[in-house]
Amino acid sequence: MRIEFDVAGAPAEFSWSGATGRVELRVGDDAILLESPLWLSTHYRAVRTVHVWHAGDVEHVVELVKVKPKLKPGPCAFTISVDSTVVAQAVGM
Repeated sequence: MRIEFDVAGAPAEFSWSGATGRVELRVGDDAILLESPLWLSTHYRAVRTVHVWHAGDVEHVVELVKVKPKLKPGPCAFTISVDSTVVAQAVGM
């Protein structure tokens, strides 16, 4: 799943791999790894239905929220906010 958006005019991209659990945020030329399949904590979070990641600097804060269905497999809902303003939403696997 890839979602493109802007952070203060700079192109940004959120990417999530449901197969591996890797979560990455790119803003301009910078890449931030938020979850890795090599991190033990990534596998413990698999049972949670709501995942929230924060990234940012002094000027801007990006919040990424993933909500998955509780009792059955299905698509996840993603919401991306920059400075508390929703800039992108998507549903997908």
